[in-house]
Amino acid sequence: MDWVKWLKDYCPKKTMTAGQAVSKIDRGSRVFIGTGCGEPQHLIRAMVKDDHLQDIMVYQMLSYTFSEFVDDPSFLRRFSLKL
Repeated sequence: MDWVKWLKDYCPKKTMTAGQAVSKIDRGSRVFIGTGCGEPQHLIRAMVKDDHLQDIMVYQMLSYTFSEFVDDPSFLRRFSLKL
């Protein structure tokens, strides 16, 4: 299959924005996030930006992006970190 055709046919059905992905996370969910080079920074920022996320437990070995938010009381009320 030609990769350009594959991109046009397959990708729109199987991809979404970070905001759309985050909207599928339910209250009280547990989320594992890849670490180091695999850390999805755009998804983490979308999670923090979405005020509807509550009681989310995040599992991550080493976080670079979350370090920007750990001093924010609003963040700490909404997320529990298991590092």
